[in-house]
Amino acid sequence: MYMVKARETLGGGEASDGTNIVDEDGDIRFSQDVTVDCIPDSNESIIQGMFSIGGHQSEQDFVDEGEEWLRDLRMQEIASKALENAGVYVTLDEHKEHLRQVLYIASYLSMYQGGENGGYNTSEFKNRYKEKAPVVEARTRERHKYIIHTLLPKIYKVEEFVQAGYDREEIEWNAKTEMRLEIMAKLGGPENAKARADMRKRLQ
Repeated sequence: MYMVKARETLGGGEASDGTNIVDEDGDIRFSQDVTVDCIPDSNESIIQGMFSIGGHQSEQDFVDEGEEWLRDLRMQEIASKALENAGVYVTLDEHKEHLRQVLYIASYLSMYQGGENGGYNTSEFKNRYKEKAPVVEARTRERHKYIIHTLLPKIYKVEEFVQAGYDREEIEWNAKTEMRLEIMAKLGGPENAKARADMRKRLQ
């Protein structure tokens, strides 16, 4: 539902039709050249097997444990081959870290939108940061660029999808626009405060 809504919100069409793109500031605009640096996310899977021959009470115990060890070794080989051909995937640890990053993104994008919608000009903002207000404003925009052009593609695993044969333009569009709008729809704004609190609790 959110993916469909995202395309409606952005004016419809695929990324390849040139109607909308994400510019270097991370904002959605009409077509123009955009240079994006994507940092591929590394994936590691370490499977270890251990076998101790000490403390056997009988020869049969030794044989049984040896057979169990061989079965475990075979399962490791099967798992290793499966991972080699798994395509794009995430480990459980990566998934948990991605959820933490999604919470951060929802909070930061809400703050960014508030500033861009006039928040930087309010007396509250100026009184809070005083002479540092211009620096805070500039850093907020730089962080926004990082989120859109680096963090979202990293979570979405853009490079892995491209290596698997998917179209880079379409995958980057999905990461920077549709995924962003889905995060904000589910976790952004005061109306989703409970959803954010529930997620934080699950990640503890």
